[in-house]
Amino acid sequence: MLVQVVLVLGDRVPSIDTMAYLESGTSLLRGDGYVRQGMPEVHFPPFVPVGLGLLHRLLGDELRAVQVWNLGWGLALAATVVAVAWRASRDVDATVLTAWAVTAVGGAIPLLIRGGGGSEAPAAVLVLGAALVGLDALDRADRSSVLAARGAAIGALLGLAYLVRPEALLWGGLLVAVVALLARSRGATIGAAAGLLAATAAVVAIAVVPYAVRQHDVTGSWSITAKSREASIDTWADIARGDRVQRDEVLHRIDPDGVTLGPPMRSLSSLAADDPAGWLRIVATNVAQVGRFYLLWQVVPIFLLLPALHRLWRSRATDATRIFGAAALGPVATSLTYFALPRYLLVTTCVVVAYGCWAVVAWQRERSPAVRRWTAVGLAVGLGVSFVVATWPLLPGSPSPERTDQIDAGRWIDEHLPADAVLLTRSYAVQHAAHRPVVTLPVGTLDEVLAFGRRRGATHLVADETTLRSRRPELVDDLLGDTVPDGLALVAERTEGGRTVRIYAIEGVDPSVPPWPLPLGYVSDLPTPAP
Repeated sequence: MLVQVVLVLGDRVPSIDTMAYLESGTSLLRGDGYVRQGMPEVHFPPFVPVGLGLLHRLLGDELRAVQVWNLGWGLALAATVVAVAWRASRDVDATVLTAWAVTAVGGAIPLLIRGGGGSEAPAAVLVLGAALVGLDALDRADRSSVLAARGAAIGALLGLAYLVRPEALLWGGLLVAVVALLARSRGATIGAAAGLLAATAAVVAIAVVPYAVRQHDVTGSWSITAKSREASIDTWADIARGDRVQRDEVLHRIDPDGVTLGPPMRSLSSLAADDPAGWLRIVATNVAQVGRFYLLWQVVPIFLLLPALHRLWRSRATDATRIFGAAALGPVATSLTYFALPRYLLVTTCVVVAYGCWAVVAWQRERSPAVRRWTAVGLAVGLGVSFVVATWPLLPGSPSPERTDQIDAGRWIDEHLPADAVLLTRSYAVQHAAHRPVVTLPVGTLDEVLAFGRRRGATHLVADETTLRSRRPELVDDLLGDTVPDGLALVAERTEGGRTVRIYAIEGVDPSVPPWPLPLGYVSDLPTPAP
């Protein structure tokens, strides 16, 4: 627990997703509806926003709310993974090692605190919890009433997981199918196994149906999630490769009308159906990405990965491995078919850690005392290196702590600029902290950008070095050079941690043009209506 406390206290800036959760959750609890940037929230389901919103109301500070949320769910995840290790191995030493490893390896607790959005840990706890309940159900598979009760419990956990991350519903489908098949092999009748499935589905529906109906009321279409959208097969391929700049070239290019950006979004299923070969290339990219995450030590050290694979294979005939393996395969499947990030694979990583620790402990027991001692030293060093590398910006005294330049600039704007200011920016942190309407900084020359901003009623441009260099490199020389560009007046310049943020007033703004915000957001966000 102490290690996790140190890490969460080093977290100084909420992630982009967390900022969105805070805004929509706070709005809902304030009585203003489930909205973000003035429009109904359709990208994220409400579990995490409501949780963070409640903590924000209780603690009165956004960062403290995020830290408490991450600590609570981080501890819950560690406890859940320990339970997985115990049910899989029934080995005390393996379970203890798992408790340390899940806090140290880069793709588990450290990843959640440094790069998670706030939803990954709850989803993992709920899905792995459902796997544990499913394994418990098999111990009494001969009693149909027990199977039905366990099915209802699994449904409750998976229903909540859906309201955290909708793709967890797909992971849960595979998990429940495996539990039902194993129950049949344990002597359950077809009716009892069907009862388990029916109980699970009925309780899951309690979570899914109201949210799906609400989404339909807002968007006009039926879907279990609005996340599965993209502009084209090419932009989908860009995000799979991690090429956000190229994707921005399409999504944020100024349209011929001069006031809108990018092409309309389409469902991923329609894009894949129109270009199966293009989708298969995306799958191949995702396979390479997932392989790189695991084989190059990004999420799990190789000295745990290889033993874990060996132990999973050797124990493949056990109920525990089949159920936990099904839980681990779900995130891999969705990552391969959409796109992959290490945090999307948290459930998989946790299962790999538990089985890797079991394999290492079992191997040690068969060796001489001297070999066991050296192995213990090697494990300690390896896990220590993994921990330090993964958590470096969060550790006390780190010379490169998390950068707060953008969020501090947003707070300065909130305190000093007029209430009717409209910001032209590409920074989510500025948008979140400034509490002003935002127009997304488009791709184009500076003259094109300023003309676009004036047409949308923007009054100020915020140029932060971090975002410009990564997303708008063509504007760096103009906006961060030695002279103030024509059409702009410098209002403030702030430098923090070697990174500069400049706040400009846009000259030549027609006061008769009403503001038409175009906030930074997500592929499923509804467009802001014209004034």
